[in-house]
Amino acid sequence: DVFALGTERFVVSSGNVVGGEAETSALMLVVRAAFDQDSGESSTRMLLQAANAVINRRSTPGAAFATAIVGIIDCLERTLTYVSAGHPPPFVRYHNGTVAKLPADSLSARPSGCQHPPAQVVVDLRDAALVLLYSSALAQAAPDAGDGLRRIGQVLADERMAHCSSPAAWNAR
Repeated sequence: DVFALGTERFVVSSGNVVGGEAETSALMLVVRAAFDQDSGESSTRMLLQAANAVINRRSTPGAAFATAIVGIIDCLERTLTYVSAGHPPPFVRYHNGTVAKLPADSLSARPSGCQHPPAQVVVDLRDAALVLLYSSALAQAAPDAGDGLRRIGQVLADERMAHCSSPAAWNAR
């Protein structure tokens, strides 16, 4: 999902919910609700509220399991500030062709029952050509999730990606 937060900032999110479209829609509504521009909260605080909403939702007994990554792209500062709630890491492809897998929260690395949101990550996007947030299904297309992440990095590093008119469609091939 993506939506404007003022004139020069955008909220971006990607998530996975075990269940159906109704559960997924409900999660995205919770994320959107955390970004109430009339609340007077800072965008950083709203970002943490969105992460808390995902974490609380996935730890509620009987609720569908969910992961999400939520970030704010600031076009003036040329930064991406994000938090991940158990979601696979984003990638950045830079203009020089290098690809970076960014840090992300791992459910397996967190203590059982941990309710605290992960740390915020701030990424300088001045030399970025592409930022990729994706469904975990993309990484899990390979038998081993680590192999899936390596394959995503290899596809992004391919020179043809720099000249592609639709990176998402090309990456899904």
